[in-house]
Amino acid sequence: MCERRRYVISLFGASFLFAVVNYFHLTRRVTCFDCFFSYGLPFPFFHEGGYAGGRGFELVGAALDFLVVLAFGVTVASVWKWYAHKHQG
Repeated sequence: MCERRRYVISLFGASFLFAVVNYFHLTRRVTCFDCFFSYGLPFPFFHEGGYAGGRGFELVGAALDFLVVLAFGVTVASVWKWYAHKHQG
């Protein structure tokens, strides 16, 4: 299998896994209406809540989430490549 294809499949899989985990995290039940609530795993990328508003998009959290997905995808592709070469032939 082409190396580029391994990385594309791994990055797509990591992105899909990240999207599913964050979907369930975003749709969880709010426990209180007057407290601040953060959304996003592993790093929060959005905060909302409180009577005063307090909602906002967190660029640092979103960038760190992107780096985690990228690192996870590259790691999976590298392990896949190592495993494929080890068990070849």
